[in-house]
Amino acid sequence: MTLRTPEGSAVSERTYPGYLSVEAFDLPPNQTYPLEIRFQDSDENPLVFAIYPTL
Repeated sequence: MTLRTPEGSAVSERTYPGYLSVEAFDLPPNQTYPLEIRFQDSDENPLVFAIYPTL
C-alpha cells in the first residue's frame, strides 16, 4: 500500500493476511492524494483510491 504526496510517499506492506495502515502528516487540505494498493504476486493493475483531506 502506498500513499503518494508531493513531499514523498508512505509505504506499508505485509507478507501474511492482516491489517495494514499508512500515515502522512501535515497534508495540505483540498488536494487529492493517490492511495495505491497492490496485491502480492499479482500481475493485475493496482487498486487506486483518491484521498481528499478537508479541514
